[in-house]
Amino acid sequence: MNDSSINKQGVRLREARRALKLTQTEVAEALNVKQAHISRIEAGLNSISFAQAKRIEEKFNVSAYYLLEGKGSLTGSIEEQFTPSKIEGAILPSFKDINQSFEVYSDSMEPEFRKGDLVLCARLKSPEKGISKGGLYYIVTERYRIFRQVRDIREGKYLLYAYDPKTSDVEVRLEDILEVYSVKFNLRSYE
Repeated sequence: MNDSSINKQGVRLREARRALKLTQTEVAEALNVKQAHISRIEAGLNSISFAQAKRIEEKFNVSAYYLLEGKGSLTGSIEEQFTPSKIEGAILPSFKDINQSFEVYSDSMEPEFRKGDLVLCARLKSPEKGISKGGLYYIVTERYRIFRQVRDIREGKYLLYAYDPKTSDVEVRLEDILEVYSVKFNLRSYE
């Protein structure tokens, strides 16, 4: 997610909070975080996770999709904004396991994932048991956050590749993985 997206999320959270006449402390308590964390989001220094956006949606009826992407209406659930009448012919997955989102910031995974798409993910409890060959993952290490498909698994190492042939493969060691998320759904704006 780029700095501009994070800043816009902060602006949208501040606007929603003020419209509901809530303090940063009240929002922080609902998310079980410190008030300083909400302040950092509103200042554009931290992003809102999908789980936090969903909690705000549940608690205050502020759309997670609006907070994360700035699309749709301020109020209502993400499920309400993506109904079959609004997405003709689409079958939507269950959102219950989704706990992270990220914006695609490069074209390395085109054509399936385009720059600006919002990818919804579920965190894996155990990388060694959850990562499989051919799967799409968002992997967090000390050095980087990377969105790729697993080409091969050998001796505790994962070979990750992008769909764009000009993008180099990346090898990640199991012990370097801090967090890993399985890609579940891609939200694309056609506006």
